[in-house]
Amino acid sequence: MAPHSRPHAHAHPHAHPHPHPSPQSQAQQMQVNPPDPAVQAAIDAQFRPVKLKLGVDDGKSIAVCAPHGREVCEDCKLDFFAMNQTARVLQSLPSEMRVPPPPNIVHPQRTPLVQKAKEEGNVSIGVRMCPELHTDTYFPLATIQTQST
Repeated sequence: MAPHSRPHAHAHPHAHPHPHPSPQSQAQQMQVNPPDPAVQAAIDAQFRPVKLKLGVDDGKSIAVCAPHGREVCEDCKLDFFAMNQTARVLQSLPSEMRVPPPPNIVHPQRTPLVQKAKEEGNVSIGVRMCPELHTDTYFPLATIQTQST
């Protein structure tokens, strides 16, 4: 086999017609600016530690209050339902999917759906913003056909 026709030594979960970003460029994209000191102070002022432990629901680990073992506990004034639901959704994703996905990934199955939603939204907004442009009295169909012939 010719040296350039050998498959890659590492596996890729997708067809490979595009370049991969270097680790340095990924690190640059993922840089996070430090929070605004006033915002951080407000967060720190509202922070209150809670006692939690891991429980089990339907064979999966969930967060529950430590004293009572409840996902939603009125006594402790704690509600872990939304956090546990988010964890369930993330666990149900395909294992090859990184969470969160890198910002440059385009999902081919989602692209036509997004395009369709954009087009429908543009039409809907256009009808509401300029209804006179979307009637046969403004641009009669016969006039358009006559001009094109």
